[in-house]
Amino acid sequence: MRDRPRPARLGCRGNAMRRSRLLIIIFVTISTFSAIYAPQPLLAHLAKAFQVDAAHASLITTATLLPLGVAPLFYGLLLESVPAERVLVVAVGLLGFSSLGLAAAESYSVFMVFRLVQGLCAPAVLTCCMTLVASAGDTSAETLRRSMSIYIAATIFGGFFGRFMAGAVSTLLDWRVAFLGLGATLLCGALLVTGLRADTSAAYTRIKPGTLLQVLRLPGFLRIYAIVFCVFFVFASLLNFLPFRLSQLGGGVSELRIGAMYAGYLVGIVVSLMAPRTVRALGNEMRAVLLGLAVFLCVTPVFAVAGAGLSFAAMFVFCGGMFQVHSTAPGLLQRMAGNHRGVVNGLYLSFYYVGGALGTSAPGLVYEHFGWETFVLMLAGVLAFALILAVSLLGLGKTAKTALPVAEQASPPV
Repeated sequence: MRDRPRPARLGCRGNAMRRSRLLIIIFVTISTFSAIYAPQPLLAHLAKAFQVDAAHASLITTATLLPLGVAPLFYGLLLESVPAERVLVVAVGLLGFSSLGLAAAESYSVFMVFRLVQGLCAPAVLTCCMTLVASAGDTSAETLRRSMSIYIAATIFGGFFGRFMAGAVSTLLDWRVAFLGLGATLLCGALLVTGLRADTSAAYTRIKPGTLLQVLRLPGFLRIYAIVFCVFFVFASLLNFLPFRLSQLGGGVSELRIGAMYAGYLVGIVVSLMAPRTVRALGNEMRAVLLGLAVFLCVTPVFAVAGAGLSFAAMFVFCGGMFQVHSTAPGLLQRMAGNHRGVVNGLYLSFYYVGGALGTSAPGLVYEHFGWETFVLMLAGVLAFALILAVSLLGLGKTAKTALPVAEQASPPV
């Protein structure tokens, strides 16, 4: 009789272990996104410190975004033979040491070397985290949705916190202290990961070239991926060059105020959680994507003439429009694809981050040679093209599922 309560106690212990496991993954995720985006509000300051122009300084962000577009495909193959927990320990540790290297860098070239190291480590961390969240013990549909919602919220919060923290610490202390803090935090995360037990159910779907072509040939898929590319191209570009603009306004704006400018990023958490209701209210996903694009396009030209105060207010609307698209498009793609969801999500991430990488680099030439106003109008033109693509796809919101030949494990997008 005394032994009967044991199963309940074991169940509670199992739930506690799953929660602690998820908390560690979330901590690592927030730290990683903070490391990716921490230099962004400091770009104008770093350009002066290393004596480079805006176009070269913008590559500091590009160095980490570009690998995020392609490296997950290769790390996915690695995770088929090596436990995700083991890869995660090494990747987070290297990310931490490279952050310490950034703090010690005395030249632009050395700083870029460590950013490239981070660019190679960050995709490994995020691929492992996404794999572990998707296979964390209880894989019921409701638990998976809840875990992924928490994970996505963590990626958004990490993007804001890294920017704000770096700006605040740089203003109050020194920019090198910000990277020292990030390095220490990431190394603590690596120690926490060593306590995770290997989960044999954690697996990543191998993405085959033939399947990639199958997905891209599905009706409307390439146009949706093009929309995603354009959206993050514009989003990453404006956020990357905004610090240079703000540093020219009213005698200059501190890194703390520049970091606070990204507070609009937090709107993404609310928009992402509200996305299912928005889709139901509008009737289908494509209309919700169109709404996000329309808001995104309408607010972007405001930055061409806005001062610091108006830019701060406009940033909330700007981020809201972008995250409306980002939180809705993956669901539309998965519903239309039926099978091969891992491939669909892998392509989504590739188009998303390659768009961001190009957005943080190529428009720098326009900004350098033609000025801020022309730069912003060019971004608005890219969004207008995306809006035209969305209008041409309105019928797809009601399209039935288009199944592919072989089923694959789903892997939710970042």
